[in-house]
Amino acid sequence: MNKRTTNLLLTMLIAVALTVLALTFGISFPLLGKVLTLVLVPWPAIYLAFRFGPATAVLAGALSGLIFGIINRPLDDWLTIVLYDISPLTLAGLAGLFAKNTHKTLNNRRYSSTFLNIWTGSLLSFLAYGLVKFWVVPMVVSGVNSADLTNWGFWASLLGTWAIGALVVSLLARTNPSFIIPKRSRYLSRRETSSLLND
Repeated sequence: MNKRTTNLLLTMLIAVALTVLALTFGISFPLLGKVLTLVLVPWPAIYLAFRFGPATAVLAGALSGLIFGIINRPLDDWLTIVLYDISPLTLAGLAGLFAKNTHKTLNNRRYSSTFLNIWTGSLLSFLAYGLVKFWVVPMVVSGVNSADLTNWGFWASLLGTWAIGALVVSLLARTNPSFIIPKRSRYLSRRETSSLLND
């Protein structure tokens, strides 16, 4: 196994562990549960999407949901696990559609374009995650949604937590590009990657 694969697997396992812990913590404290799942849960997989692309984020999201579902639900309730736990988290992969442009613009120090990619990709993933998790799946399964889409508080919490997370990722990318770009990025040539790391 080469270093790139090892780094990818290690980062993915850390992201999965953080996601499962955040979900479990959210269940343990019901009053904070929805806030915690919005703030903490999607971001590890979204980060993976920007760093390694959509496939890694989808896989990490599915694995996180599967582990959490197996731990916290009856083993024979696979439909609930797939709908409630796995499907929302896989939507973090949408941010991976912006990974190539994020790597290219960050490598070329076009920071305004980099930030635009980070904010747009994470917003797309965040909205998809929040709407599927709290509105679409509950409506499909029980006909009752757990999020009132006319409630400004839901949108404020959703957009506020997205903005804070996107700002943190943007600042980390600006101060340390290797936070987003791995040593052997598949979106950059070897020469481009080595010039970035030697700066």
